[in-house]
Amino acid sequence: MAFATYQPPERSDGDSFKPSEHIDTPLIVAVREHKTGIVTEFSPDGKDGVIVDACAYGSGLVATDVLWMNGALVDGLKGYIGQTLVIRLVWAKGKSGRDYVTIAQATPEELKAAEKYVKDNGDPFAPELATVASKASDVPF
Repeated sequence: MAFATYQPPERSDGDSFKPSEHIDTPLIVAVREHKTGIVTEFSPDGKDGVIVDACAYGSGLVATDVLWMNGALVDGLKGYIGQTLVIRLVWAKGKSGRDYVTIAQATPEELKAAEKYVKDNGDPFAPELATVASKASDVPF
């Protein structure tokens, strides 16, 4: 019998991107993962969440590996794992009369602006690559 070597999963702390601070802001959102059973101080029995990368392309703000646990956001995004969307976050009123953050479809103008942003700036979620020396004389060998 051969045994595999256990490698613990890489732990990373994602960026902070509070949905309530980006209401009515057009966003490019890459939906990375749907997680279940996330235990927190406020959900000791476990709760669902989605891991996203988010770009408020109007300001150029980019946040990666963000965990959103808001039920409406999780429900709205978990079917889009591996896809990138242009959306807006908006307030909605629940049956209880309380406001909550949910997702609205981007307008055609917002979609065109997102396409232009990506065309002009590239993929906002691409890893940064090392820069190439500007002149051959800058190369240290």
